[in-house]
Amino acid sequence: MSSWSEFLQTQTVQPVLSDANALCGLDHLGIIRVSGADARSFLQGQFSSDIQQLEADQTQLSGYCNPKGRMLAIMRIVPTQDDLLLVLPKTLLPEIQKRLQLYILRSDVRLQDVSNTHAILELAGSRVADIMPAVPETDNAQIQIDERHSLRLPGDRPRYQIIGPVAAVQKIWQKAIQKDLTPTDARAWRLLDIRAGLPMLYTATSEAFVPQMTNLHLLGGVSFQKGCYTGQEVVARMHYLGKQKRRMYRVHIAPGSLIEVGQALYAANAREQTVGTVLEIAPLDTTEGYEALVVCQINSMEQAALTLQADSQPGPAITCLNLPYAYPVD
Repeated sequence: MSSWSEFLQTQTVQPVLSDANALCGLDHLGIIRVSGADARSFLQGQFSSDIQQLEADQTQLSGYCNPKGRMLAIMRIVPTQDDLLLVLPKTLLPEIQKRLQLYILRSDVRLQDVSNTHAILELAGSRVADIMPAVPETDNAQIQIDERHSLRLPGDRPRYQIIGPVAAVQKIWQKAIQKDLTPTDARAWRLLDIRAGLPMLYTATSEAFVPQMTNLHLLGGVSFQKGCYTGQEVVARMHYLGKQKRRMYRVHIAPGSLIEVGQALYAANAREQTVGTVLEIAPLDTTEGYEALVVCQINSMEQAALTLQADSQPGPAITCLNLPYAYPVD
């Protein structure tokens, strides 16, 4: 049996999401399996969401903060019959696993990187119902059959994430191809996460943001009632006492130079200091530019034109777009 990476390298995929019915192999994501009698209570003291309230048929976004409240990673937590799976970018996985291991001490908790034995596939569109025997009907819900998990993700169309052993997921890929779903690569697939307003952190943005700056508290990824966890004091202080100065926005960026995660944003009328950061970016076609999620100073987004240029050059136009959820008014 080939690895998931090797399998995906044999497939022809489109770089731009051009079809409502699509599939994508998410080889840039990895999985940590957390097992043991103390797994939930241990993660409850590490992550920002209330893991003790996570039901077997649900999944949950969560942030892992440093003591200063800045997130090292955002991950999706998927319960199995006995364990918990943490889904996050492979580039961050070794460091996150290493940090978690330091705090286990005498707890009955085991961490295992299962990225090489498991695969992650995403499917979108109305034809998915013809491929899968059962899929969850509500956002963030899951159905587990044997070792395979089917997750429903938020989005502008039916979206599902399949997690399971490589061979089982490869069979679903092949069924999807037979049903004429269009294979796309991960860059194109990120567009659906952007339109759903779902944040993700990578190496360039790790430890840059408090959870509220990425709207994680609006997505069930932060509990203000659960009690202590790493970085909780800073997160709670911003919620109860501070006035939030940055938040996440969805924007359109006109065609121009190559744009990367972690790239700085400037106010066009004052380019001396950065006012924001590109959190996630996805290409449209070559004539339409990009859609992106950015973390930006609220005043700058509301009062000034934004630019990617620190000098006097105009740069591509940046236009604010709607998110699919409301942001509370102060």
